[in-house]
Amino acid sequence: HTGTLLVAELGSFTRMTAEKFGLTDRQVRKIVAAGLALEPADLPRLRAAPRAVTLKDLSVLAKLGESAERSHVIDALADGRARSAADARRQYDEANTPSKPVEDPMDAAFVKLQELWARTPKAARRRFVGAAHEELSELLREEAPGP
Repeated sequence: HTGTLLVAELGSFTRMTAEKFGLTDRQVRKIVAAGLALEPADLPRLRAAPRAVTLKDLSVLAKLGESAERSHVIDALADGRARSAADARRQYDEANTPSKPVEDPMDAAFVKLQELWARTPKAARRRFVGAAHEELSELLREEAPGP
């Protein structure tokens, strides 16, 4: 029963606050949700952050829940390593996403050429061979085993 009372009081609070500050009820609810999502230990650190923590930053934190990513975002905001929670999340993703191996441009070009050749109709292949006959013949002579 206290849950219903709390929701009713919260609704009353958000309506009064919205009227007083010229905000919508929904905006005040978002502010309250963001504030409730913070741990008491996080508050002094975020207040002392070099950049002011915005409602948008708090909303991002509220969505993260308890996780290593959330800790990283709070640390990055508090230490000034990130301009916003979204920036801190990007940094976290970059640090925790395995980097793609460097691809050899020749291998990439070869794969693209093979894929395109496989999709090309036979008539277009013949036309291509006719147009590139001289260059293809030279390449074939270079690759052919000697006598």
